[in-house]
Formats: sequence, structure tokens, C-alpha cells
Amino acid sequence: MPKGRFGKDLSGQKPFKILWIEKSEKRSSNNRALWRCVCDCGTELFLPGHFLSHQKSCGCIHREERKLQEESGLKYCYKCKQRIPVENFSKNSARWDGLHDCCIPCNREKSRQWRIDNPEAAKSSDLKKRYGITLDQKQQILLDQGSKCAICSVLEPGGQYNEWCLDHDHNTKIVRAVICQACNLTLGNANESIDRLISCAKYLLKHTSVEL
Repeated sequence: MPKGRFGKDLSGQKPFKILWIEKSEKRSSNNRALWRCVCDCGTELFLPGHFLSHQKSCGCIHREERKLQEESGLKYCYKCKQRIPVENFSKNSARWDGLHDCCIPCNREKSRQWRIDNPEAAKSSDLKKRYGITLDQKQQILLDQGSKCAICSVLEPGGQYNEWCLDHDHNTKIVRAVICQACNLTLGNANESIDRLISCAKYLLKHTSVEL
């Protein structure tokens, strides 16, 4: 009896549209044994055994789907199981039709759920996109500055979510340090104007009573 991957006989198996018939004498370019198969559309093809779990057809599924999309302007979403206008799919150059397999609403829901299930990874991803560093790198910056605000030296970040802010130059996007929520708001409200901040300091000094 012919054996396939891991010594398994694949004869007669049909997980998708392809019927696996028999092991042939043919070999692949990397010397793998090839099995003679027949697709539901009648096309004969020769495949290595490890294709059993993912080769759904000879390619006719994509051809049929492409034709249907061109004629109807509708694409099948594998998440919500509906055919909807192609405008509701974001672009993905890696796919055969240049579009994601799931529609935009389903992709958003998938992303939202991933962020709920993986909060730390989501934070790290956001930092990487916005500032070019990971969450671990942000933590290292905080450790390097003594686990305190780089401006006022408080040991707790404060704010509604009690999270440290990653300060950066808004022109160059270069990360400067980790600061507390209050200092971050101060810099933001002053539009990072050095003159304004110095004037604020002078104002406070002028109107602050000093006990001798």
C-alpha cells in the first residue's frame, strides 16, 4: 500500500475539491514524492503529500471567484459568510485579487478583539508604529532614568490610566524620555515653547511668597 506523509496512505482522501488517487512515479523539484490527484473540475494534477491539508483545488476556486467578482462586483467575506460590494474590503497586495479575505467591518472587529485579548502586545504595536520602539524599550528608558519622571522626578505617572508618557520631538519624531502625565500636559499646553515655559516660571517666581 502506497504511503504519503508520515507513512500515511492518502488514496481516496478528499478534504476539499481534490481527490487523492494514488502515489505516482513522479518527483518534485526537491525530490518529494508526488500523488496523482483529480479536482472536481476534471483537472489532473500531481501534488506532494503535505499539500493534503491546505490545497483546496487546482486553482478553479479562485478562477470562479474572480469571474463572479468581476461580473457582480461582490466578494465573499470568510468571516461574516456574506457576499458584499468589493468597496467594503481593504487592499492587500499579497492576495490573488489584491483584497483582504475579510471585509472592513469584520477586520475591525477582529482587530478590536485581538487588542482586548493581547493588551501588552497591542501597546507595543502602537508604540512601534508611532515612535519606532517597543514596550520593552520604553520600560528600559524608564529604568535608565531611575524609574521616575525625567522632568519632575515623581515616581508615579498619574493620570486616569496611571501610565507613563513617551515624550518625543514632534518635528523629528525622535524619542526624548519618559515623563509623567502632568508634565506631558504641561509641555502640550505650552506647545513645547521654551519661551512660554520660562515665562511661566518667571511668573510663578514673581507671585510666590518666600518665607525668610
